[in-house]
Amino acid sequence: MCSQLPRPPRSRRFHAALLLLALSGAAVATSADATAARTRLLGPGTATSDVEDDAQFSPNGEWLVARWDVLANEVFRLYAVRRDGSEQHILSTSSPAATVRSFAISLDSRYVVYDLQLASNGVHELWRSPLAGPTVTVRLSPDWTDGNGLLEYGISSDSSRVVIFGDFEVDGIDELWSAPIGGLTGSAVKLNPPPVANAEVFDWQISPDSSRVVFSGDTSQVGRLEYWSVPLAGPSAAAVRLNGTAPVGASTSSSFHISPNSARVIYTGELSTAGTVELWSVPIAGPAASAVKLNPAIVAGGDVRSNHLEITPDSARVVFFGDLLVDERLELWSVPIAGPSASAVRLNPTPVSGGQLNNADPFLISPDSSWLVMHGDLDTVGSSELFRVAINGPAISAVKVHPDAVAGGGVGVANYKISSDSDYVVFSGDLVTDGVTELWSSDRDSPPETAVKLSGSTIAAGDVGVFEIAPDSSRVVFRGDLILDAEYWLFSRAIDGSGARLFLSSELLVHADADVSDWELSADSRDVIYEANPDDPTRTELYRRRIADGGGFQHLSGAAPGFTDLEFLALSPEGRGALYLADVSVDNSAELWIADDWILTADFEENDLSEWSSTTP
Repeated sequence: MCSQLPRPPRSRRFHAALLLLALSGAAVATSADATAARTRLLGPGTATSDVEDDAQFSPNGEWLVARWDVLANEVFRLYAVRRDGSEQHILSTSSPAATVRSFAISLDSRYVVYDLQLASNGVHELWRSPLAGPTVTVRLSPDWTDGNGLLEYGISSDSSRVVIFGDFEVDGIDELWSAPIGGLTGSAVKLNPPPVANAEVFDWQISPDSSRVVFSGDTSQVGRLEYWSVPLAGPSAAAVRLNGTAPVGASTSSSFHISPNSARVIYTGELSTAGTVELWSVPIAGPAASAVKLNPAIVAGGDVRSNHLEITPDSARVVFFGDLLVDERLELWSVPIAGPSASAVRLNPTPVSGGQLNNADPFLISPDSSWLVMHGDLDTVGSSELFRVAINGPAISAVKVHPDAVAGGGVGVANYKISSDSDYVVFSGDLVTDGVTELWSSDRDSPPETAVKLSGSTIAAGDVGVFEIAPDSSRVVFRGDLILDAEYWLFSRAIDGSGARLFLSSELLVHADADVSDWELSADSRDVIYEANPDDPTRTELYRRRIADGGGFQHLSGAAPGFTDLEFLALSPEGRGALYLADVSVDNSAELWIADDWILTADFEENDLSEWSSTTP
């Protein structure tokens, strides 16, 4: 590798980079340095205190919530602070003595719920507080008798209730509760029917419409798999079983999914024949007698694979994966979500001898539910390829989305994405030169030879790494060492391949060993916010740039002491505020900062992002 060779002096590297940029035909984004308004939201702390890296914006963008151990090392309390830093209050009190381990904010931005681990016995409980204050804490989890307490929790999408999962009554026996998010202590209701001795709940999901909770467990007989559905508010007596009785010896290793429209549940399990995993569909409210098998007959030794199972975004079909026709030869199938199994259609062409779909990364469904891309060595053994096909098949219509790869080349695992408008698949792979990864784009309706290489020319050892498609499907932003070996910089290109490759991180040319480490695209597809180290190879700083033309350059983190380390956390919902941690005041003591070029208008109302302004109100 070229990275093993001695590096030339900085001046030679700088001029070499400019020369290579010119040769590559890339447009260089340059602009005057500008600094966004920065506000410290939490800090300064002490030599032993840190704001944790799970700090987050409220969904309406008005508040930040974070854990901070400023009062006692490793004892985290929960804080809320306004985005502009004008108001701060504690959400978790010091009574009971405990540390906050995690938290979640309701989608209506009214409440914060959090996992509180008690200092007295190590038990986890679920508490809640109003986000905007005053600090009124209420325990939502049920009374504790035995066990470790809270394991998991989730807020319904309508922000009305919280589902609580854990062992509060019997050590090691996990059960399910629901509590109103604004309720009082003691308002939690158990959702699962009373289990037999040593039986418990395994897994659970809240329906997208917040009407019901679906869960699995062996509540009636230990070791016998069951799926249940219950109203979100309970009671447990209203729970309905969704599957028939499993045969003796059937495994409990399985999975279930709720359709996006909350109408049906699909699940897998050994429910007809012990040793054979199959796929079923049932209305979300049951009854079990209405369940329909979705898969066709399975060859001896074959199974539906529970780890690759997906409902289309429009809730119309189910795509599943397994060795149904030939034992150990994997296939991809599509079937209407309500069946019948006779309507199931195989989607993949018959692979060459020794080839098959990729078990780790078999398919990706388009957002509009009309087609999918599958991944595997279907044409050439050892060469991972992408094929597209209509969601309802047939397999004979599947088409490769790219030209044939060179010997040893192919598309890497999880290295492909479909644009939000469902018009393009973007992927990376070493199709031209074995071992050199490039970036490609293919139109959904075009033949494979028309796939466009987005990454442009590269050095001999250069590779494209991580890439993202802009939310509006206009451009692709990608990171790679395309100009100098082991120098990982940001680039942008129109998704259809038009125009030149745009070099977004030109400020990194001024320093040897300068790289982009982490980055995120704004929701409005305007900007990329990224961490880079142009001034010191050991210290990252935060920057913003427009992805379409490279303009609007901002140095978000600004000047800081030489010991400062930075970690980019998140963008605000509208994309104009960048949240990050930095130890500006005390070395190794992380503070919470925001670089923000938008401010609140005087009449700001929750959940109305149009009330944000980039000018003084």
